[in-house]
Amino acid sequence: MDLVMSKAALILVTSGSYLILLFTSYEVFVLGTGKKIAAPGMVDELSNKIANFFLIQGYSKGDEIALLLNNCPEYVCIWLGLAKIGCVTALINTNLKEDSLAHSLNCINVKALIFGRNFSHIVKTAVPFFNNSDEMEYFCFTEKGASMEEVVSFPAKPLNFLLDEMPSTPPPKVKVGFNDKMLYIYTSGTTGLPKAAIIRHSRFLWIGIAAKYISQLNDSEVFYNTLPMYHTAGGILFVCVVLVSGSTMILRKKFSASNFWKEAAKHKATVGQYIGEICRYLLNQPVREEEKQHCMKLMFGNGLRGHLWNEFQERFGIKHIVEIYGATEGNANIVNMFGKVGAVGFLPRACDRLYPVSLIKVDPETGQVLRDKRGLCIRCQPGDILVMDEDGYLYFVDRTGDTFRWRGENVSTGEVENACSTALGHVSCVVYGVEIPNVEGRAGMAAIQVKLESIDFSELYQKVSKRLPPYAIPIFIRVSSEIEATGTYKLKKVALQKEGYNPKKLSDPVFLLDVKQKTYIPLTEELYSDIITGKLRF
Repeated sequence: MDLVMSKAALILVTSGSYLILLFTSYEVFVLGTGKKIAAPGMVDELSNKIANFFLIQGYSKGDEIALLLNNCPEYVCIWLGLAKIGCVTALINTNLKEDSLAHSLNCINVKALIFGRNFSHIVKTAVPFFNNSDEMEYFCFTEKGASMEEVVSFPAKPLNFLLDEMPSTPPPKVKVGFNDKMLYIYTSGTTGLPKAAIIRHSRFLWIGIAAKYISQLNDSEVFYNTLPMYHTAGGILFVCVVLVSGSTMILRKKFSASNFWKEAAKHKATVGQYIGEICRYLLNQPVREEEKQHCMKLMFGNGLRGHLWNEFQERFGIKHIVEIYGATEGNANIVNMFGKVGAVGFLPRACDRLYPVSLIKVDPETGQVLRDKRGLCIRCQPGDILVMDEDGYLYFVDRTGDTFRWRGENVSTGEVENACSTALGHVSCVVYGVEIPNVEGRAGMAAIQVKLESIDFSELYQKVSKRLPPYAIPIFIRVSSEIEATGTYKLKKVALQKEGYNPKKLSDPVFLLDVKQKTYIPLTEELYSDIITGKLRF
């Protein structure tokens, strides 16, 4: 199967200048000047050069090659060229270092690593952790004019320079099956080491074509992509639509909340994308003229909280939101294609055989699937984690692991996070349970990203107490200048939970709930000691 970019466009947006390159099958422009800088069909030609180069180097169908590169038009060209000869590209999370980076390569059979010049030091420090570092080939993607001595101190071939000598004609045809591997994409959860999920040619096409027709997209769409291309959302969903339909993509190196609507308006983007906390980041920005001057009609994504949905649509004038729920390593997806506020998907209850997806029982402690005497999965009705309304729309009550018990009640971290974040103007907020010696259950603790001087703790207590039952009101508040997030904009929780609330061990100030005064007071070392010894009771 040949994957060829026809009439498609990729535009790179950087912080220095908004548009650098427009790749189409016709020509490449520096936008703003209209100056022609390359011949027609550059994307296809570059991917052909990649394919021909690696064929000459002895690579063949089934060989696995890792790609560590920031967002750029060449990113697609590299894995596209490798796919033409049947090679499988592992899209590496650009935030990984040393042993975690090495794990991503060691868990599959990588024969070569292509990396950007800016990752030279990171690669160098990770090499000792590679299982087959001596056998692996290294290719550095760098700008012209720089010698390789300036780039890396271990053997690496200058890919840009070598590609100049390659023919841009299509490589010899390789028989690539519909169900052959095409890419590896790594899960990027909040804990644990990355896991390589297989993306086959069939799934790549299914994701893009499904997105195109479910949302009724046409070939003239302009997609604004600010998400990392090593992620399914940024690297497959939009990219496949562009490849299949020949539309245009505005590609940004990194998401910027302050530039989002400016660039969307400037380049007439019609479709956008969000994941994780992005919508809240945008709501937290000051009002700008551009947020109502754009022509974006649709946004795809997952993670838009129900309490933000209407405000987001009304403030930014987005007519349609398509919320998607699924996992890169999963075998099914659900989509809320009709814009039902807060729903993560839809399953037709009257004709469920059209899409045979079911909820099955799992062990709430281990997450392992429960089976009956015949070894078959056990179907269940929508339960405590995922609930379904009478129309078939699905909503999260809480994700597994995001509840804890306090005072004999189950506390929903999502509910508490929503209350605290809203009370403080949509700030980043993470809620988790912490242990108190000789006290049953876990006490609620909220880490919030906000300037300390901007908080009125009495007002915060008043607002959250109106929305939450008494047992769900956080006992501890940690005020942080920054809460670390994953590369896909999910806030990390486990590390914060492990750090606890000992003021002596934390650089951030921690505050304790004072119910009598209806406010939060600084948690001193003396108060902490009283909690640990049981002198202060809850």
